[in-house]
Formats: sequence, C-alpha cells, structure tokens
Amino acid sequence: MVAEIWRYAHRAQPLIDGSDPRDLFGGTYGSLESHDLVIFADSQPEGTTHWIEWKTRRPMRLERVRVRARGDQRTGRREFSEVRIYGRNSATNPWNLLEKFTPVHPYAFEDGNEGLVCTMTLPTPAVAQQFRAEFIQGKAPDGTSNGPRVLRLEGMGEWVR
Repeated sequence: MVAEIWRYAHRAQPLIDGSDPRDLFGGTYGSLESHDLVIFADSQPEGTTHWIEWKTRRPMRLERVRVRARGDQRTGRREFSEVRIYGRNSATNPWNLLEKFTPVHPYAFEDGNEGLVCTMTLPTPAVAQQFRAEFIQGKAPDGTSNGPRVLRLEGMGEWVR
C-alpha cells in the first residue's frame, strides 16, 4: 500500500516568527499567511542550508517524495536552489542522501497555482525511520536574501513490518 506517511516534525533550523514545522506535514499550527507553510530564517547568505528533521513511528520503505514550495510572485524571492532528502535508521547512523532536486528559477508553476511541485522517485526505495530535508538558500535576481518558503513535504511508501 502506498500512502502519505509523514506526519510531524521533530526539529528544524530556526524559522521566522509564526512558522511551525508541523505545517510541512499537513498541520495548520503556524500564524503565517495561510497557516499551512513554513518560512525559514531571512538574511542568511546564499548557499545556507536550512533544514528540518523528523521521525516516523516505525521504519518505512520510502519510494517517493513530493515537495511543494512557492516563491514571491515569480520574483525568485523565497526560493531554494536545491532540496536534498536524507534518511537513516537511528541517530547513531550517518545520514544517507536519498535524492536531490534542483528547480528552475523562478519556479515553474507545474500545477497552475500552487507553485513548485516536484515529485522525486527514489532510484531504490530506502528503509529508514528518521528523515532530514535540506533546502539550500538561493539568491533572488534583485540580490535579496530571503529564507525559502516551503508549503508541504509528502512521503509515499509503506510501513516495514
């Protein structure tokens, strides 16, 4: 059975006030805009790694990852230059890079109105219980350095028995 099986964030790099990391997994806890997104800290240099880590209730076989993000009105602001997805079985293991994606800038609106939607199919499904997403800060054409805006992270796969 394939299902969305990520639910709650474990910890995240500092976010701007009003962001709540649980919102990346379908929550509406934050106080920003539509209450269902996260904005990472502003005023960081280009290339800064913004991150969020989370753990599932039990190990899973991850097959696909979908990331939804939105910049500011096609200006290139609040866009990341790359996203990387990592997994591991426990905190004593090193992070393993599962997949990465580099978007076109400004974001190509694949679904017409939501913003960037990218689905990454892992070359080989990965079994893990802890996950990390890294968003590499880009630089807008006007030179501003705003933290990335991410709407949602979805994982598709199945529980390991």
